[in-house]
Amino acid sequence: MTVFWLAIVLLAVLAIAIIAVPLLSILKSGSQGAGARRDTANVALFEDRLTELRAELKAGQISDAEFHDLHIELEKSLLNDAEPGAQNTAYRSSRMRQILVLVLVVVGVPVTALLMYQQVGDYKGLRQVEWMKETRLQLALAGNDPEEILRRLRDRLLEQPDHVEGWALLGRSLMTMQRYAEAEEAFRHLAELLAAEGENPAGAHGLRAQALFFKEGRLSAPVRAALEQALKTDPNEGSSLSILGVAAFQEQRYAEAAKFWRRIIELNPNDPNAAAIRNGVARAEQLAAEQANQQPAQAAGGASLQLQVSLGESLNGQAEPGDTVFILARPADGTRMPLAVVRKTVGELPVSVTLDDSMAMGPMAKLSSAETVEVVARVSKSGSPQPQPGDLQGVVGPIQLRAQNEPLNLVIDQLVQ
Repeated sequence: MTVFWLAIVLLAVLAIAIIAVPLLSILKSGSQGAGARRDTANVALFEDRLTELRAELKAGQISDAEFHDLHIELEKSLLNDAEPGAQNTAYRSSRMRQILVLVLVVVGVPVTALLMYQQVGDYKGLRQVEWMKETRLQLALAGNDPEEILRRLRDRLLEQPDHVEGWALLGRSLMTMQRYAEAEEAFRHLAELLAAEGENPAGAHGLRAQALFFKEGRLSAPVRAALEQALKTDPNEGSSLSILGVAAFQEQRYAEAAKFWRRIIELNPNDPNAAAIRNGVARAEQLAAEQANQQPAQAAGGASLQLQVSLGESLNGQAEPGDTVFILARPADGTRMPLAVVRKTVGELPVSVTLDDSMAMGPMAKLSSAETVEVVARVSKSGSPQPQPGDLQGVVGPIQLRAQNEPLNLVIDQLVQ
């Protein structure tokens, strides 16, 4: 920044000199020659008038006394014109205008240049670039200590809270450290800054949605709200499409997942994660094809199990409406691999569901492949399919799959230890 301002000052001085030096020369020459020119003109007028008086005296038009009085009056007039107080008003006005022009040049050139740069230049962008260089240097001095890096970055943002790239860097750093709640706040502030500057905040809202999705492990209401804000201003926002694809894949909507991910590659073939996204598309398309092949088999007589799932009254106060509920069937022989899975939320309970081969985790682990099963409904506080202490669950079984024709009543009434 120092070099930039030095260049600005030098250019301003040069511009002022180009205009002011000729003006100074005019003022100087005017102040030195105007008095002499005025005195010469006055003397010439005096001599002309005196010649006329002498001619009138000689012709007898005036007396000696009148000639004497007029001569004295003419001499007084010449003396008065020679005094400073008798300067010509037009001359003074001209000189004042010249001085005013000089002052306006000296003051106006740099002021006008700064105002024009503020309007059409990118001073803020230049400041942000310089800020980013200094910040990266500060972060490098922190070594490999993540907490120290975050502390220094936050301190820098306190000094310049409107730095867009700084908030983006903070949010991404927090995401890397899996501090998703703090990352969501950073991206929220980033979105507000972008909107205030008249820029599209879609990318920031997409990153917000990503942080919320990783935090909650599901497509919750806050995640949907952030996605809606992102896609409202940019229907092709990459982070949002990625999240929608992941959510669809988790819910076994493989064809939709492939569509969302494929769109990312179509819009940005050079995406840094292009290879991983293409692999995801291929896997989703494969599972979508298997899913399509399983549906006719199910219609021809594949196994199914009807359930009525509810939350026990004793546990009502221990679950939130947005908590994830996994409902699954698994072999009763102790094998933990689910044969069919469906995902709901506590807010949807009580709910009726049907487990069948279309909900299988893979072609070799279908509901119809088992004779006896155990059915589990689990409220996951973390959103993870794996049971964790503090989760709530209900279990029914073993059940003879072929002999079960009536809906089963499954109550979530246990606390996972």
